[in-house]
Amino acid sequence: MAHAYEIYHEKTLIVQQYNDTVSLAGLLGNDPLLTDPDRPELIDASGIESMDAGDISELRGKYAARYNFSFKIEVPPTYSKVVGTSEELGISASIPVTIRLNEVEEMPGTLTVKIWEK
Repeated sequence: MAHAYEIYHEKTLIVQQYNDTVSLAGLLGNDPLLTDPDRPELIDASGIESMDAGDISELRGKYAARYNFSFKIEVPPTYSKVVGTSEELGISASIPVTIRLNEVEEMPGTLTVKIWEK
């Protein structure tokens, strides 16, 4: 009986962490550091490329209360950018986003977030 409860508890934690990852992806996908100031639903690739350590620290300060995280913005095969990395095991989730690649090109892509315990 104890083993069954332990398995149930582990699966519940995994589902909760997955839901936390999806929520974090939604928050990051609308964060002003990643989006176009005039169109907050649009992730700006040039903004991602120009992020510095201070910007990354600001994001972690806002969103990394319980977990550490990294994320990837991707428009295969044209564009891919990873912000932060870790060898830690974690939970990942992806959401669809629109990414501005340059002044004239916007493409559908994905925002993938990985979280892991602090």
